[in-house]
Amino acid sequence: MKKLILLALCLITALSANAQKFKIKKPAHLYTPKQVHYKLNSATHMRRLARLQRIKHPTSSIIFRATPHTTPVFINQTNLSIPQRNALLKDYDKALSQFEDFKAKQGPFIYYQSIPTEARDLHPFEQTQLTNQLIDLQQKLWKVYKTTPQDKALIHALEFVNHGIEIINPALEHVAAAFHPSALNVKKATPEDFFLYPSLSNKPNPLEELVGKKIAIINDDVLLLASFERQSQMGVLFPHAELYTEALVAQFLLGVPYSRFDIVFTDINLADGNGYMIARTLRDNGYKGGIIALTSYPETSQQATQLQGAGFDGMISLDPRYLNKMPLPQRLTYAAQEYLKRAQKLQ
Repeated sequence: MKKLILLALCLITALSANAQKFKIKKPAHLYTPKQVHYKLNSATHMRRLARLQRIKHPTSSIIFRATPHTTPVFINQTNLSIPQRNALLKDYDKALSQFEDFKAKQGPFIYYQSIPTEARDLHPFEQTQLTNQLIDLQQKLWKVYKTTPQDKALIHALEFVNHGIEIINPALEHVAAAFHPSALNVKKATPEDFFLYPSLSNKPNPLEELVGKKIAIINDDVLLLASFERQSQMGVLFPHAELYTEALVAQFLLGVPYSRFDIVFTDINLADGNGYMIARTLRDNGYKGGIIALTSYPETSQQATQLQGAGFDGMISLDPRYLNKMPLPQRLTYAAQEYLKRAQKLQ
């Protein structure tokens, strides 16, 4: 019996020695002077990693996030303490989470409210309630955006909320303008270089600038796109140019080699996205062509001037008051021509 007990003890000792021999060593930077190991996903390790990054790159922005395997958040202020950074990241997650919840509930309503033929008169209580929700979201998103201006999710959220304020309560368009993503670096728009309304007295013929050009129109009105295609085939719309039309934002951004287009016309209000998102995505992916917004805004409104700082090269108002002066096909054609002439001068 004693021999069996001794044999068992020897076996346990041998197994323990082998376990220590083959134990995987942790990276040295994961230990404190007391050899205390911090788990990879723990907040303690993430704070330690942030300190190491700050020491290694004292003058650059630190890419830091408390949860691994997600898109990093770019924080500009390197003088923030670790608790301040953690608080900022919590505000970031909370603001975007509230935005996604609001968009899921009210996004379709705001979209249809932006279409004149679908919009309905809002009860004052309903209008006030929606406006307060949008302004509260705007304040929370802007607070985080000022320290993370490169974050695409925040830019998209702010653009959506500002657009919602303009639609639900047009009297507060100045509030939306003050918190637009471009408000940190505003470029003043002038009618001469941004609003593409060619004069009726200036009709060069033939339209030499359009020869061989490729032009895309993004609009969720299928009947309107069909009429554009017919007018293009008849030589009324974009003569001497190739026209491509698309009703879906995702199809255009993911399935079409948009870099081949010289000009992209896009509506601002679209069923599965918006013109701001198209402009931002194209610019982020290095698109150098022209992006022209099709809007119902009057060309002298503050809403229209915001478009210049959002990646657009020009805009056309589809307001009937302007279309009475020039038919839409001519208006689009000469807008494209004016943009191409301007682009040639800047080269």
